[in-house]
Amino acid sequence: MCGSETRVVSTNQLAPGRTRRKVQCRAVAGHSFHTEEERVGWRLEKDVHIRHSGDDKIQIEPFDPARLHREVSEGVVGRLSPQEINNAVAGAIAQLKWEVLPDAKPVTGKEYGKIAKATGSSGPLSWIYDWQVREAVEYQLRKTNRIAHILYTLSFLGRPMKGKQGWRSAEDFLEWLYSDAVYPDLREQTPDRISTHTHRWPVERPGTLPKRVVKREGRNVAASKSGGSGGVVDFLESRFRNSIRMAFLGRPNAEMRSQYVSWWVLQDLVGQHRVHSSQLAAGVLQCLRQVDDIAYLRWAIQVKDLRAVREIKTEAIGLIEWPSERLRFQDHAPPRKPLRSRPEAGPADTFINQ
Repeated sequence: MCGSETRVVSTNQLAPGRTRRKVQCRAVAGHSFHTEEERVGWRLEKDVHIRHSGDDKIQIEPFDPARLHREVSEGVVGRLSPQEINNAVAGAIAQLKWEVLPDAKPVTGKEYGKIAKATGSSGPLSWIYDWQVREAVEYQLRKTNRIAHILYTLSFLGRPMKGKQGWRSAEDFLEWLYSDAVYPDLREQTPDRISTHTHRWPVERPGTLPKRVVKREGRNVAASKSGGSGGVVDFLESRFRNSIRMAFLGRPNAEMRSQYVSWWVLQDLVGQHRVHSSQLAAGVLQCLRQVDDIAYLRWAIQVKDLRAVREIKTEAIGLIEWPSERLRFQDHAPPRKPLRSRPEAGPADTFINQ
């Protein structure tokens, strides 16, 4: 009415996202009036939480771009440079803001009370599904690098979802690969899997561990751009186990199974002071082929340096047409690897000794 500046006299929260304020003019006349304000739209980093497909629970913390960056970095296993990862994450976040947030669902009832209490929030909160975030990341990665796209998807869809086990076999992977939204040009008839025997190996830490590892130059993007090279380094069991854990990313019981695979591989290297990195890599490859198709594919893409989607497809088909015998880790099982004893000397041995 008078054109002067105003000040807020009081504020009342009518409901989550709705606020009533009493405002007064600073002029001598002291005009006063009320406003009612309502939140329009959601702030991704403050108001939006992720609902997990596996247990249908909403995570307490709001969407965290740094966490998404870590998940993408682990998922692509060095196939992208840091800048490419930054670009993919930024593109996914922009896609979420424009395409997903307008349809975000409000957090209500007991879920709202629990999250609001934990975060100290008094305003409205919303949620989106984790698969919506995954699809946004997938779209960005597919534009950047198809191998990185597949590596990330293997780590995500291998996780247990609500009412689903997640990917369990190469057949599940090929079904996704052949779908209309992914790579339908690669589609062909999936062969029937040949049945195999199952061996059980008693979980046992090897008696000795290597001391040194001869490394060859890595072939991934991150290593090549940082000047990575070969050499001899100390063997660290934790580092070896963590590298295997990257293959099991998103898989059930990843930590425990990574430990068991590392022991299985190191059992054949007992007594060797110095080993080559290729021995470790090939041992893990052999073990994973018997243990977990999805973890094997993630490991094989890196170790075999697969650079085309068709090569990954061929690797997956090989798991079905020519499967390895299955391996199960079990306490008190009979030895998986027979002990080697020196046979009695025969004529050939006598000739060599002479």
